[in-house]
Amino acid sequence: MSDLHGEPEALRRGLEAGEVGAGERLWILGDCLDKGPDPWGLLDALATRRAVGALTLLAGNHDLRVLMGLRALGSQDPRRLHLFARLGTKSLSLLEGSLGDATPVLSEAAAERELFPDAAWYTEAEGHLAGDPVRELARLRSKEANLRAAWSSRGHSLAELHAAACAARARFEAGGAYAWFHASLRLTAREGDLLCVHAGLSDLLAEELPQAAEWELELQRALAEEALPELYWGRLAPLLRTKHRPRDEPFGERGASALRGAGVRLVVHGHQPQRDGQVLSLRGGLPHLVVDTTSDGPSRALAGLEGPGGGVTSFLPEGLLRAWSSDAGWKELRVEVRAES
Repeated sequence: MSDLHGEPEALRRGLEAGEVGAGERLWILGDCLDKGPDPWGLLDALATRRAVGALTLLAGNHDLRVLMGLRALGSQDPRRLHLFARLGTKSLSLLEGSLGDATPVLSEAAAERELFPDAAWYTEAEGHLAGDPVRELARLRSKEANLRAAWSSRGHSLAELHAAACAARARFEAGGAYAWFHASLRLTAREGDLLCVHAGLSDLLAEELPQAAEWELELQRALAEEALPELYWGRLAPLLRTKHRPRDEPFGERGASALRGAGVRLVVHGHQPQRDGQVLSLRGGLPHLVVDTTSDGPSRALAGLEGPGGGVTSFLPEGLLRAWSSDAGWKELRVEVRAES
């Protein structure tokens, strides 16, 4: 499964449809957080699953950006001051779900200074932003305005927003009830001929795959040293964020050849919401399976999809894949791959 985005019911529907037993291995290919109504409930359900069976969690861009934003509270680093505002409205459910642990201690003015960059920062912002600074700045202004408006419309103050963000951060940090989540994240999962990532790869990363163990060490260092922005926008970014757009780092025949040389016959990923269930296609001549079935309510509404979402893909012997989604029902796909177990 992938891109459950705060929807514990999507997890339940997928497990039930796929008749996934407690002892079977379950891979979630990233993006458990943001968007949906109950991210804490989803993490609770995954924790229960983790206690009774094998669970592999990949890091999605939303999983990391939430922690980046929460850690940016009160930062004096101009490269990080905007990261909480950058969360926008997609993290509202996570923040509102933290209010029970929150005790406001700041005035409105002090909370605003802790949460959002000031006018002087915006004047010099292009020098502090990664990626396309002009595009990022326009999006940031919109996200901050929308977050302020949506939080206020729910009857909450900025002091409460700051307290809720601090409470959410405490839950994720060492000693917190949900510290296990980010500590469990990986960038890749490999099983036989299958390679799972959250978003995709670039030609350069495909050539580096034999050193993928170093990627996992980089992720753990970034989490421990609060250096997630450097990883998020650095050379490993395609694993988290690529959609193979013209502005993304390329993946084509060169990358596909490198993956085949490393024994990969199928790349499985999420991050690209599909309207008609899981999609199998060729990229650079190598099969890619997209398993993002648009599970969360906000994404479904945006895509014009009706009813609740969910999906699960089961890898069976002899290269047979059985894929279920709430929009397309069951599909059977045959790919010449093997899993080791």
